[in-house]
Amino acid sequence: MKKIIIFGGSFNPIHNGHVNIATKALEQIKADRIYFVPTYKSTFKQAFNISDIHRKKMIQNIIKLNDRFHFNWYELNIQNDKSYLTVKYFKKKFANSQIYFLIGSDNLEKFHLWDEAEMMAKDCQMLYYLRDNQFSDHENIKKFNFLKIDGDNYQISSTKIRSGTQVIGCVSDKNLAYINEHGLYINDRLKHFLRSDERFEHCLRVGQLARKLAQYNYPNLAQKAYIAGCYHDLAKELDEKTMLSYRDQFDPKLFPEPYKKDLNYRVLHGYVGAWILEHQFGYDDRELINSIYYHTIINDDPTPLDKIVYLADKLEPDRVKQEINRYFKINKAKALAFKNIHQAFKLTHDEIRKYLQLSQKQES
Repeated sequence: MKKIIIFGGSFNPIHNGHVNIATKALEQIKADRIYFVPTYKSTFKQAFNISDIHRKKMIQNIIKLNDRFHFNWYELNIQNDKSYLTVKYFKKKFANSQIYFLIGSDNLEKFHLWDEAEMMAKDCQMLYYLRDNQFSDHENIKKFNFLKIDGDNYQISSTKIRSGTQVIGCVSDKNLAYINEHGLYINDRLKHFLRSDERFEHCLRVGQLARKLAQYNYPNLAQKAYIAGCYHDLAKELDEKTMLSYRDQFDPKLFPEPYKKDLNYRVLHGYVGAWILEHQFGYDDRELINSIYYHTIINDDPTPLDKIVYLADKLEPDRVKQEINRYFKINKAKALAFKNIHQAFKLTHDEIRKYLQLSQKQES
């Protein structure tokens, strides 16, 4: 008799913890196959923040790691998150097979609240794996005849991956590249690092304008411009101690800019944001990283992407409400930027420099 394991979950994103648990379950149960079945909408959680297309693609990337790994979109196709229906579907699809259903121990506490939990436990053999030692001795284990999948305590968190605090080494290399290429979880990461709604909204506006400017001037840079624009102020609201601790990660011989004298710690946010993108989020696109690194203090030979991000930051819609618009007409420069990014950059950079010099004179 064949043994089939159903591994249900949000898989947002699927990560190395899921892969390790699936492998352990296959070995311990001596199963023929394990199916990753992404939920339509988690019963006890909010709606997903990425499309099903992305969740499915990242699962498909994982399937290639083991010939006993498979996927099934049943719950997505029927737009229903009732796991007991999934079990019935698999029992019909794999008649004369033993069906298992695998969950994390964090779901044990509420399993009795699942629709038709008792029926589900009779129709298949329930399995669980430990997550952070949660509910390792819960009464539902005995009540629903759960079997434990042995293995290392599973501590990787999809939530932390989405927030950007636990990324590198937690997802496959292919899925890390996929997440970064498609700019997944931008909102989650901005909300984690930023304290104010105003800065969050500013970052999104800059990303949107950067993409539009790129589409008119350098269409191949549109997606990259959007990501860089959104992340340009990622580190803007870090406190001084945190900002300086990130700054100290730079080798001053290779990166002298963050160590310039009389540099206010707030000006470091571009350098620090670039560091976070590379060393915490796992971005490896040097052009994108540099456009964030140099967006406040522009370098001597800016790339087209540098100019796009700089202009999007200076010309985003809310800038017209600021004092600078009385001196330098934002919308006029923006109109030029949609025609010639280089002329608009020179005009904007020169005018803002004059404005800052004038402001300093008035203050002194």
